Amino acid sequence: MPWSFFFVLLAFYGAVGIFAEGKLGYNVISGMGVGLAASSKYIGALIMAAPLVAHFFRYGRESFKRRELYICLGICVLTFFATTPFSIMDYQLFIEEMTFEARHFASGHVGSEGDTIRSYTSFLLTTQGPLLPLALASLFWGVYRRSRPVLLVAASPIINFIFINRFAVRNTQTILPVIPFLSLLAAITLVGSAQWLGWRFKSPQRTFFLGGLILVGLALIIIPFAQSTENALNLGAFNEREPARI
Repeated sequence: MPWSFFFVLLAFYGAVGIFAEGKLGYNVISGMGVGLAASSKYIGALIMAAPLVAHFFRYGRESFKRRELYICLGICVLTFFATTPFSIMDYQLFIEEMTFEARHFASGHVGSEGDTIRSYTSFLLTTQGPLLPLALASLFWGVYRRSRPVLLVAASPIINFIFINRFAVRNTQTILPVIPFLSLLAAITLVGSAQWLGWRFKSPQRTFFLGGLILVGLALIIIPFAQSTENALNLGAFNEREPARI
């Protein structure tokens, strides 16, 4: 899963470059990132939303007439097949397995089905703490102000969240690709707040509030990390032989 995170962020990095500069190289980077993300974890293919949205925000309707978009899509497909040769060499089994997994997620799994929205939201609140409300604040602000940079960051996690909630089965691994974008959206909220404070208050007050924001930012980094470390240590300390003995 960590590699999937890296490839998702690589695809998003290329999308940011497409939006900001529109150079062909960024299309290549983004296409490779999408293909590798899909190859390492199929749901990673949803990051394709980022370069598509980036093209639309930069070129509007003309984006569908530009060769760069189709180069990006082509590289995405080629990268996926190059790193997942099984999908070509035994495509019938590949289709069967994909169909089986889709039916499994759609039909349900005992103990891990239903109430997906509450379950995923609770998981994010538990693991990410205040990052979630800060990210939502950034999202609402971006929609209200029609901020294309904010909407570009939000496009992929929104599509991911909608997609996984269409299935009956809930699995925390499917929500993990959303987390890096929550961090980015939360950072946008903090940076925007700091800029507003710098304009609104005089020097002594500004220093006080900026110091508070820095502490909040550090807490947002440390708290989820500490929780993840504690969970990992608890998992490592668990000895399955003891319950079996009892």
